[in-house]
Amino acid sequence: MIEIPIVAVQVREHRFITRYCGVCGKRFTPKCDVSGEVVGRHRVGIRLMSMVAYLWIKGRMTKRTIQSFLRAVYGVHLGLGEITKILHTVAECGREEKERLLALVRGSA
Repeated sequence: MIEIPIVAVQVREHRFITRYCGVCGKRFTPKCDVSGEVVGRHRVGIRLMSMVAYLWIKGRMTKRTIQSFLRAVYGVHLGLGEITKILHTVAECGREEKERLLALVRGSA
């Protein structure tokens, strides 16, 4: 039997607790490094950004259709502005590779 897998639980919010040192009197707050999970200053992860770009490019979906799809299938709400920013970020990330490939093709002619 072929079936769509159950989506795992996702962390939607992180809370950081500031601790006070009674010896030195300083406050300490842990740092959060999500550089391996997100690109730039987006609140969405790399996999969701990839899904949005895939639906836009290969699925030829409109931004509103992508928005509806993500809400219906994954329960995720993204605004149209955020979807637009994601697509711009993905395009910018691929720009260097695109230029390299264009130069390679032009050089072989």
